[in-house]
Amino acid sequence: MSIMKVAIVIVTYKRQEMLQNLLKSICDLSVLPDNVYVIDNENSAENKNITENCKSEINITYFPMQTNTGGAGGFAKGVELAFQSDSDWFWLMDDDVELYKNSLEEVKPILNWAEKNDHRCIQPKRHNGNGDDFYWQYKQFPKLGISDPFANMKFTENEKYKLMNAACFEGGFFSKSLVKEIGFPDSRFFIAMDDTTYGYLASKKTQSIYIANYLFKRARTVDNIKLSKGRQFNTVSNMTRYYYLRNRGYYRQYLKKNNDYNPFLYGVGTFYTIAKETVRALIGKQLISGTKQVFKGWKDSRKIL
Repeated sequence: MSIMKVAIVIVTYKRQEMLQNLLKSICDLSVLPDNVYVIDNENSAENKNITENCKSEINITYFPMQTNTGGAGGFAKGVELAFQSDSDWFWLMDDDVELYKNSLEEVKPILNWAEKNDHRCIQPKRHNGNGDDFYWQYKQFPKLGISDPFANMKFTENEKYKLMNAACFEGGFFSKSLVKEIGFPDSRFFIAMDDTTYGYLASKKTQSIYIANYLFKRARTVDNIKLSKGRQFNTVSNMTRYYYLRNRGYYRQYLKKNNDYNPFLYGVGTFYTIAKETVRALIGKQLISGTKQVFKGWKDSRKIL
């Protein structure tokens, strides 16, 4: 059985210390990746130096963007560069995570099995910085354009994976053969819903899976409100709130292309998203400014359609 080659794609923007810690965790891996691509949306000399000073046996490519293209633009460029390499799988991640020493050693046999069994999109579990489970919704309702809030995220003792139809660019694995079919991530999203959309597209071509293996942790603390055991409301910025609504216009285009668009159901999903973001703005004490961004995003999403 051939051993799958893995390229890591990192998108960074104004978080030098976190980038340095992430690269250190990569250099300390028991099994090293074959290629690493650092896409710098800040285009800073400091990020370039951090990348060049990372002592490792791996091939690290630093690519500065001329303008800030957001996570969506960064991952689009990163996947494009990785696709040109001899790597079989692309492991995407933001700069605010750190890998565990045995991460690649643990996941490589899974990648071999997954490629063979048409599980060409994989999302591993992750920890928060304090060791708790990171809350992530691995299922979505495409016709509504929202995540499934009722999906059971707990794994039983013998459960190795769950089928999913979402994805997250914070730690998601995508095979080269899958990318060849669905294309590169869409840079138009800038931030928010780019990985959700990519996960939807992946699920149309393969059996995407959420695996029970913890391969990394999120180093950055995100404020949240606990709703119940294992469920929470993460706080977001007003800019992110805007893009959550605006980018529903792009997501809707993909639904129409795949004959999954229902105007009524998508409208219900939009209403739900507006209500959710308004509540989060209220909790974050940004009700007026947050609500303005929500409705600005909704208005711009209609222009996109």
